[in-house]
Amino acid sequence: MLKKLISSLSGKKDANKDGSKQSHKGSTSKSKSSHPRDKHQGGKQHKASQKQDYKKSANKKHKQKPKAPKKVWKPEDFVVPVEEGKVRFHDLQLTDSQMQGIQELGFQYCTPIQAQSLPAALRGQDVIGQAQTGTGKSAAFLTAVINRILNEPLDERYASEPRALIVAPTRELALQIGKDAEGLAKYTGLNVVTVVGGMSYDDQRRLLRDHVVDILVAT
Repeated sequence: MLKKLISSLSGKKDANKDGSKQSHKGSTSKSKSSHPRDKHQGGKQHKASQKQDYKKSANKKHKQKPKAPKKVWKPEDFVVPVEEGKVRFHDLQLTDSQMQGIQELGFQYCTPIQAQSLPAALRGQDVIGQAQTGTGKSAAFLTAVINRILNEPLDERYASEPRALIVAPTRELALQIGKDAEGLAKYTGLNVVTVVGGMSYDDQRRLLRDHVVDILVAT
């Protein structure tokens, strides 16, 4: 009988142990299974809040830096004081678009060759001049050419029919004259094309064939 009692008691203890183990395992598994979901949900909320914060900061930056309005150039912006013995480009009665390009190039007063040749050239007279390199000879005749094209517009224009042809003896000089012409005519709307050897024949032909050209510089 005692053995039966002992065996029955020991059986209950084992059952209690097994039950406690199972309940403990069940609680552990529940806690483990619920933990990743909570973490995942928390991570989603964190990312969403980060996105909203980023959008807010981006909107603030966008509002703080509005685009500045484009400044319209006026002749009054180009101020050059009168000096005795010097001729200003203002004194030549050039168009506003020419004066804007001249200001951007940093010109204020005419060089001696420009002061002597430009008044006659602007009146349509033929001019022959001689001066050292770098004294502005190219700028002198280019200014006269651009001024005449602007003041005497044509009603109809066709491709491959330039209004002015400038021929230079060397490739380097032609490229330099073309660059000067582009700078002086930058705000006039005139199209300047330079054609020289040593460059793609097809590309240069396409520029003349497919576009209206105002000034052609060539060798």
